[in-house]
This record gives sequence, structure tokens and C-alpha cells, in this order.
Amino acid sequence: QQNMEWSVRRMYIEAYNPHAVGTTYWNLALDALGATHLGGCGTCTGLVSVLSSSFRTEADGYVTAHFSRYVNVGARRIETDSSNSNILVVGYLDDAGKITLVLWNDGAGRVASILWRGKKVTVPLPANALVTLSWTIPTSE
Repeated sequence: QQNMEWSVRRMYIEAYNPHAVGTTYWNLALDALGATHLGGCGTCTGLVSVLSSSFRTEADGYVTAHFSRYVNVGARRIETDSSNSNILVVGYLDDAGKITLVLWNDGAGRVASILWRGKKVTVPLPANALVTLSWTIPTSE
């Protein structure tokens, strides 16, 4: 949970909202004890941990996979705003007209209201959840 929150907050939402175009993880794969990294923080994990005969996806790996799955390559960041400091949001628009919002609910379960072009939709956000919403702008607009 703590690593996931750090990854969502620092490596994605708080990086991309001020116009970052990419982030880099220092360690992609570590051994089961996290002891094979060269520098960086002492408690950092890799995206995956390599075990004796398998691997384990770490929180940073799940967050990276989430953004990679829902935000299309080449999508541009769009302006978003949250009136609740516990809900972090970053938005993207791709060339096909798809809008993607990635929300992190940092706390208890709550309901978020999304306002877009005079329309409102409410979305339940489970406690400490990473949630993605997307829709395509109608071609008639």
C-alpha cells in the first residue's frame, strides 16, 4: 500500500501534472531481498522481484502496468482539478479523441464527481484505490 501510494503520487500524478513527459525507475528487477540495486533509496523495490524460480510483481510494477494499459502512447496531458486533497487526478487526451482520467483516492472510500462539458457523473472510489475512467469525445463535436 505505502509503495503503491508513493509510486502513484511521485512517479506519475505529481510528476505529469507539472508537465513531465516521462519518469524512470532506478531498479527494474531486484532479488527477493531487494539487495541487488546500485544506489537509490535503501527501501526501494524494483518493478518485479526475481525469486529463485519465479518473480513477484511489486507495487511499482502494478502502477506502471496500470498507466501503460490505460494511457495510450502519444496521449497529451490535459488540465484537471480536484476539490478534494485526498483525490489526486491526472488526465490525458489521445489522437483518437479518447480522454483518460487516472484517479488515486488517498484515504477512505468516497464518491467523486466528474464534471465535463456541463455533464456530471459520480464515481465510487474504494479506499486507497487507483481508478481509471475513459471516454471518447463524439466525432460530431
